[in-house]
Amino acid sequence: MRFLSTNDKEKIPDKISKITILLGVSLFFILASWFFGRVQRSALLVAAHSVCSRVAAEYVKNTDPSVLSFIEICHREASKDVATALKGDYGPDPRRALISVINDRLSALRVSHLSAYAPDETAALWTREAVDTGVRARWVDGEAIIQRLVEKSPAARAGIRVGDLVIAVDGIPLSEIQDLERASGVWEILRPDETRVFLPVVAETLQDSVVPYWLTQQERDDVRVLRIPSFLPQAIDNEDWPRVRDQIARLSEDNQKLVIDLRGNPGGSFPAMLRVLGLLKCDRDLVGWIYRGEAPTLKDSMARDRRSFEMTEALEAEPQLEQLAKNGAIALVPFQKGPCFEGPIGVLIDQDTGSVAEIFAQALKERPRTLVAGWRSAGHVVMARWFQIAGLSSDYTVSVPVALFRSAKGEELEGRGVSPDQLMTDSLKRWRSSKDPWIADLIRSVNSL
Repeated sequence: MRFLSTNDKEKIPDKISKITILLGVSLFFILASWFFGRVQRSALLVAAHSVCSRVAAEYVKNTDPSVLSFIEICHREASKDVATALKGDYGPDPRRALISVINDRLSALRVSHLSAYAPDETAALWTREAVDTGVRARWVDGEAIIQRLVEKSPAARAGIRVGDLVIAVDGIPLSEIQDLERASGVWEILRPDETRVFLPVVAETLQDSVVPYWLTQQERDDVRVLRIPSFLPQAIDNEDWPRVRDQIARLSEDNQKLVIDLRGNPGGSFPAMLRVLGLLKCDRDLVGWIYRGEAPTLKDSMARDRRSFEMTEALEAEPQLEQLAKNGAIALVPFQKGPCFEGPIGVLIDQDTGSVAEIFAQALKERPRTLVAGWRSAGHVVMARWFQIAGLSSDYTVSVPVALFRSAKGEELEGRGVSPDQLMTDSLKRWRSSKDPWIADLIRSVNSL
């Protein structure tokens, strides 16, 4: 039998004290973790209900029985959505995971511009700033081919070229073409001369310009080519746009033709679009209506007394929303404050041409001496408003369609898109040159207008 020594007896209180401290610290962290989890879950639940309430209050079709049923289910299953977000299947960040879960739910209404956004997505939407390689690629005959490069981007600096094929990144073949916009790693490239090279590319934060610019390398003889990447307000509210605008105005004097590239243009501001359209559609005829409630009739479109309904030229969103609330409808008429180009125009669109860019393309399609070519556009044509999602930080947002669009001839573009006059086909061999084959084909067609 062993007896405790005096030293051992003196150490017992110290050991008990240490154990007590450890237990206290552990209990503190357990309680803190439990409390943080409760606070986090509560904030996520507020966010989920906030989105449901925004749809109920703002969505243009919020009185439809199917939408009312959706809103009821949305609120009832908000706790379930939060639990799904916290499981980790959508990633380790609960807030970003909830955005994905919310978007899965919102997709049930099958309408464009009804979506929730994380902070980086909100920034990319409004500023075109994102973590990006600068590559814009597409599938042609099952191959990922580089169609365009953002100037001075990581991919451009690494030596990637238009016409290159991307075989793999870090030895892994591509599954989604959009992955190339964020894919850091060693890119396996096949050059047009069949040379195989391996180039390291590291995605970084960059800003893809929204300002219209001339594609001088694609132009031929008397046909100029203008790319319009976006109709965001900053596309025309900058020091470069007046120069481009004046050059468009002088095309008629120089007896030139014009090709406009709208591929990948996601839309933007109605007033910005109408300012550019005013340089090209010289009759100031009604383009269409933005409306909430009853759609304006063909008789309304023909009426001369619609001045009070015409959209104001201010680029800010608030005047448009006030006008919509007051009149229930806004007439879209091109803004004209100077010379207008009346010569032949060709317009390129694709499946990524969306929103007000589709309205722009449809308006030009109805213009004399104009040919729209490419692929059917996205069919994402509503007027949306952005709101902060309560419960999350201010840069988590949700966009909600608050008005619909109908053309002056009574046509709806939402879900349908703009149908091109000339359908373009793809050839891998032609895409592997420095000349864009769609532009080359459209130039030939415009020359015959």
